Amino acid sequence: MRINIKNNKTYSAEEIRRANDIANPALDKIWAMQWLSDCIHKKDEAKIETYNEYVSTLTQTYEVILVVAGREERASIKAVIDLFDPKEGYPEIIFMPLNFSISDYASVLRRLENKTIALLAVSIMEESLELRCAYSVAKHFVTSQANKAKISPEICVIYSERSRTIKEDAFENEYTKIEVSHRTDPSYLANTDPVIFILKLMGADVEAYIRGFYDCVSAPEWDTNLPLIAYRMIEFENKGIIVGSWQKEYEEIAKWFARPDIRASHRQIQMPSPSLDNECLRICIGGREAYEDLMTPSFDGCDEDGSLQLLLNRERDEHFAALECESFAVELDTNDAEDIGELVAFLQMTQSIEFLI
Repeated sequence: MRINIKNNKTYSAEEIRRANDIANPALDKIWAMQWLSDCIHKKDEAKIETYNEYVSTLTQTYEVILVVAGREERASIKAVIDLFDPKEGYPEIIFMPLNFSISDYASVLRRLENKTIALLAVSIMEESLELRCAYSVAKHFVTSQANKAKISPEICVIYSERSRTIKEDAFENEYTKIEVSHRTDPSYLANTDPVIFILKLMGADVEAYIRGFYDCVSAPEWDTNLPLIAYRMIEFENKGIIVGSWQKEYEEIAKWFARPDIRASHRQIQMPSPSLDNECLRICIGGREAYEDLMTPSFDGCDEDGSLQLLLNRERDEHFAALECESFAVELDTNDAEDIGELVAFLQMTQSIEFLI
């Protein structure tokens, strides 16, 4: 695998064997999950080309794709797409707020003024009140903008049979519809239609991403590290887990992996202090390459070549070495789409096992 995994503790053969014994029942369960089954049988790969014509129309026509998605769907989608650098000439992806903050809504709608906009709604489960609110506001805004331009609004809905309000609205108004299996888990969308579709809208190399995802799932190397990390997370459930990230593009996947919204003892922190809570388990997620580096002026402690990315790498390495608590680092050497696919699959499998143990 192309993922670099480091730990600051030496685990005995007995500890690794125990981790595997505890994880094995969960492993049996995740092989039955829809996203993993689709990966193994390459059904996710088969979906990629089905969107070519529609994606081409959208990318040539619209400046912005406005996305409305439920809380779990949004977290799972952003965990992946934020790892990719938006390509020039493709629509900007903007998410509607999923709260009742007037200032958040106003801020997004102001950004959309005088833009050509298509609406994409992702509704895998029955909609919450905040999702119904976001969809209603977004649909009204997109429709109003289209009416001003004297064109038909472009609205696409990705739904499962568990969706209710948004699905019914899509059928009543004959919007473009994409159905996903009722077994789709909204927390695990990394190789499903919503993520594949949005990555294509961004101009990402989706084929390479899905190939990397498959390579990780089918690789024998994860047999040791993946159950071990999941097992250690379970062991530290009461003491606490901090998932750290040092780069903006890794913030959403670190947040998704930590799941602080449903795990009170889990935290996601940008650049956490080495001395913060030495009783907890630390997991750092990051990359050693930037899409765009910044050369800094000379200053005390700067990288000798003036690279901000190399400075970040050095400081993160020193931070990891200085940690007194048990820690893991999961890193990529490059931002290659195939490598990103491996990273996402590894983290999704690890989290699945941890949740199922």
